Amino acid sequence: MIRVLREATDPALRAIAAPVGTSDTDAAANLIIVEDMRDTMRAAGGIGLAAPQIGLSLRIIIAQDWALANPIIIGRGGRLIAAPEGCLSLPGITVHVIRSRRVTVVARDLDANREVIIEAKDNLARVLQHEIDHLNGKLITDHTYPGGKS
Repeated sequence: MIRVLREATDPALRAIAAPVGTSDTDAAANLIIVEDMRDTMRAAGGIGLAAPQIGLSLRIIIAQDWALANPIIIGRGGRLIAAPEGCLSLPGITVHVIRSRRVTVVARDLDANREVIIEAKDNLARVLQHEIDHLNGKLITDHTYPGGKS
């Protein structure tokens, strides 16, 4: 089911999302949420989505092919790279954001229902950082630097 995307002024985008439970009941509910998030992301033409963007204060993200619960960045590496980013919650806005080229993320893979460690670089690393920011109430506009807005 396609959900309504929350836009920048929505308070749901500024709240810190709640951790996701791991019980069997939670797992079944989370899979429904993940399918709705995937449908919503695809319909909007995105490559990532966080649960707060559809109004759910849960630590769930979709990042390319990954569906992750409670993701945490445990390492950053490589050089810092400034690149333009858009956001489904900020239609029509592009901001140059400085992010690490590589990240290591630990999370629960909701599709496989197991803990994973993801070593990501380049675009996947950028998407993971962007979506995890949403879980912490941050938007791309919080990362602007002089000359960084497009």
